[in-house]
Amino acid sequence: MKKLMVILVLFVISNGLFATQKVGNLAGRIIDKNTQKPVGKVNIYIDGEARGISNEKGQYILKNIPIGSHKVTFNRVGYEPRTKLGIVIQPNEFKIVNVELNIQAVIISGISVVDEHYFTETEDAPVSSKTLDVEEIKSQPGGSYDIQRAIQAIPAVVAATDSENEIIVRGGNYGENLFVLDNMELENPNHFSDPTKGGGPVSMISPEFVEKVDFFAGAFPAKYGDKASSVLDVSLREGNDNKFASSFDMGMSGYGAIIEGPMLNSKGNYLFSYHKSFLSLIKESIGITAVPEYQSVIGKQVINFSPFTKLSLVQFWGDDDIVFIYDEEEGNDGYTNGAGQQDIFSYSGRYAFGANLKKIHRNSYSLLTAYINYNWWNNYGYDAGSENDENKVFDLQANDNYHALKFSQTMPNTKFGKIELGGQVRYDDVDFDGFSRADTVFTYDLETDEINGFVPDENGDPLTYGYDTEKSIDTHRYYGYLQWDKAFKRIQMNAGVRYNYLDYTEKSSISPRFGIKYIVSNNAKINFGLGRHFQNPDYFTLYRDDLNIELKPKYTDQIVFGFDQLFAEDIKFIAETYYKKYYDVPIPYSLTTADSLDWSQHSVNVGKGYAKGIELFLQKKVKDNFWGTLSYSYSIANAFDPRSEDKEYSWDFDYRNVFTGILGYQINFMEYNWFQKYRTLFSVFAFTNLTPADESQISIKYRYLGGKPYTEKTYLPELKRWVEVESQELNASRLPAYQRFDVHVNHRWFYKNINIVSYLEVNNVFNTKNIWDYSYLDDGTKEENYQYLRMIVGGVKVEF
Repeated sequence: MKKLMVILVLFVISNGLFATQKVGNLAGRIIDKNTQKPVGKVNIYIDGEARGISNEKGQYILKNIPIGSHKVTFNRVGYEPRTKLGIVIQPNEFKIVNVELNIQAVIISGISVVDEHYFTETEDAPVSSKTLDVEEIKSQPGGSYDIQRAIQAIPAVVAATDSENEIIVRGGNYGENLFVLDNMELENPNHFSDPTKGGGPVSMISPEFVEKVDFFAGAFPAKYGDKASSVLDVSLREGNDNKFASSFDMGMSGYGAIIEGPMLNSKGNYLFSYHKSFLSLIKESIGITAVPEYQSVIGKQVINFSPFTKLSLVQFWGDDDIVFIYDEEEGNDGYTNGAGQQDIFSYSGRYAFGANLKKIHRNSYSLLTAYINYNWWNNYGYDAGSENDENKVFDLQANDNYHALKFSQTMPNTKFGKIELGGQVRYDDVDFDGFSRADTVFTYDLETDEINGFVPDENGDPLTYGYDTEKSIDTHRYYGYLQWDKAFKRIQMNAGVRYNYLDYTEKSSISPRFGIKYIVSNNAKINFGLGRHFQNPDYFTLYRDDLNIELKPKYTDQIVFGFDQLFAEDIKFIAETYYKKYYDVPIPYSLTTADSLDWSQHSVNVGKGYAKGIELFLQKKVKDNFWGTLSYSYSIANAFDPRSEDKEYSWDFDYRNVFTGILGYQINFMEYNWFQKYRTLFSVFAFTNLTPADESQISIKYRYLGGKPYTEKTYLPELKRWVEVESQELNASRLPAYQRFDVHVNHRWFYKNINIVSYLEVNNVFNTKNIWDYSYLDDGTKEENYQYLRMIVGGVKVEF
């Protein structure tokens, strides 16, 4: 590590001896967002100065742009202006910026929509939606360059724990967010993922690969479905089709490289990255054994057959593993609380391959997508120090393999408005092989602490917890949808309907959606949306018991009312209130019985509940070097007690009060003469991240969540077990409130042949001990498990 740092410092110094290249280049393509056709004669401004115009193919190339961060505005008569912020021009580089333009709003009696060119609205969704800039993701403190963690700063979203990036929305639960990557609907794009969840500790998708991110927190369009709460739609960027470019990066999350460039005589481009965990290289030197090891590959190739026909190929692969060897002195760590004296082995992986063929016709455009998505898990554990079948405690081997064909046709300018229809056919091949060693429920003598009997089952035999199940599911699932969108002067309306069918359960659903936007004034809008959203049970639930094939999809009815106000071109305020009702939620049948030792895997559709709340969001885009967001939500998320329907209890993620504040400031030191005088000296100590740089940015983040509900367990000394007794109210207790303060410092250095970006981040600056949950021990005591304590991380990226 020290040698690497010395090499890096010498590399910086040697480059600093040469005159810094002062200019770079900007290029890209501009299309009509509605028709997807190229837009020519678009004027392009750099920091307010006119620098060029696009050709009839929508293409533009601007040369000799000063290095540094710029504001780039695209403007043409008949279209709304669009501004891209934080566009970094590097020496001798071709920076690619592709843009979609919206048709200019119609003027009504002197009132028109203000030029909202700093903010981009998501398509077909008037409420509960947001488009994130890539720079917002990169610069967010505590975000770890993770798209899903960045989404957690939005008021509708909460996190489960610090250790994973699960997106939980408006009283929802694990696995209720749909993840879409370049039109492929993926199960989970994270390392160390859980089969029933949508998150994980480490994201496989780097923001460096992303063009845009659309997030829908409720009442989302009909083209999305089979998830009860939300949608995260990620579009990957294209590679550089003007020049070869590459970068190398290294940090606590791993190291890797990205390469990109033109191909097929500049009729196409490619983008490719490889990343691998970093701690696995130094685990022996830092004295740890249970180190997560992972690696990932992402690739994208684009072939432009013409300005109206495009083929893109996407590859996505990753694997991960971690091994916990029991240490008699230290025991197991927080990841394996409750595991006992066991050696635990965990391996998993996933890959996806997709092809998108986009065709622009005279009066419409179509998108055909074919993709496969494969996920596998192999987790098993033994009694400590003995790896043989006789001492195996548990074993789970599972894989799911999806093959899908997806199509959509959009007619943007019919006399009825914009119409989109589409659907998908998917074949699912799922295999499970699960084993858990029988655990007999013994009784103990309270005086001698010795076994004196057992708890009998209904047949008088010893009651045991365990299973040995092998099951395969081969099935198809289908969906189709129809969407309509039309503007009526001050009013914009959209509506849709969706049909879903799962062949395995022979259950179908029909989901209506509706939304409306009303322009109050030149800088204010009122929004309304409603929808019904179904979600089929996951395959892990279906395989656990043969009776679960009777399960229906759960669904939510959502109503959202919102108001947004533009105070300035870079400052926007959004307020929303919502009501979300859950129906037919599958819950374990054991929750409906009085037996606290019932371990039935049978589930029933008797769960129901609701969430309601208000959300406030204020955002300032990067202008005059200052930016930030303030978000607050108050919500109530309750479920009806299945043991007594007249009782309600707080749902698992009913935090009530949630606040997140992010503030950032950027300083361009290279504009100051005093900095240029001492620049070489500063660059020598650049590795500390404590000296000024050509461009420096500091940001802070504070997050507060009210106490998380949990159910107190009762210790039965005669059984040496903790159980939830029937008389205990569900989730009647709460953990202490969660608070965390993070600081992020980012530096960028420009050199003649390379550029260096480094960051230093301190998470949980005040080392607050936020309780994650409790470990319930066999001796009747319980221990607190903490979320992440203070953590200092850093990284560097070298761009060639």
